[in-house]
Parts: sequence; structure tokens; C-alpha cells
Amino acid sequence: MDNKIDHKIVVLNRIIVSCFILVVVAVAFQAIGPVVLKAVVSALEYFEAAVADFSWAIGSILAFIGLFILLPLLGLSVYFFPSIVGWKKKHKDMLAIFILNFFLAWTGLGWVIALIWAVKKP
Repeated sequence: MDNKIDHKIVVLNRIIVSCFILVVVAVAFQAIGPVVLKAVVSALEYFEAAVADFSWAIGSILAFIGLFILLPLLGLSVYFFPSIVGWKKKHKDMLAIFILNFFLAWTGLGWVIALIWAVKKP
């Protein structure tokens, strides 16, 4: 029986200490709460500015990649499309198609002739 009473006293003691700690924390937060809130708001404003700067940097990097890497690759792919078709079809005149494509595709007519030649069966 003595053991049950000791256990209840220990539990009651822990409850009292926990309540005391909560009161101390509440009083301390009431005293420093506005300061903490102001610091949190300031940190969030700084974070928002940092994210804005970071998103601008990411946008610049993506624009650079698009303009100076992807766009030229797309242009070269379209320009050499007849050669790519001839290579994929394993055309026997692949070298001639490539030479025609390389030197005359800029005229438009050379590109069409190279494409027709690449698509035709050898």
C-alpha cells in the first residue's frame, strides 16, 4: 500500500512541476513574444526576398539554356533532318545526301531535294 501512495505522490509531483514549467514558459513568452514574432516576420521577409532573387537567377539560367543551347540544337536538327532521315534508313548514298544537305539546305530547295532523296528507296 505504501508503494501505491509513493507512486501517486510522484505522479502528482510531476504534474505540479509540469504546470509550473508551462506557467513560466507562458510568462516568458508573453514578455518576449512580440520580440520573437517580430524576428520571425523579419526572417520571413528576408526569406521572401531571397526566394525572389533565386527565382530570378533560375529564370536567367533557363533562358540562357533555351536561347543558347536548345534553340541552336533545334535549328541544327531541322537543318540536318534530311541527313538524319538518310542515316536512320541506312541509305546507300548517305554521304552524298549529307554533302547536299550541308552545302545547299540553306536555299530551301536543296533541303527539299535532300529530304526527298533520303526518303526514296535506293
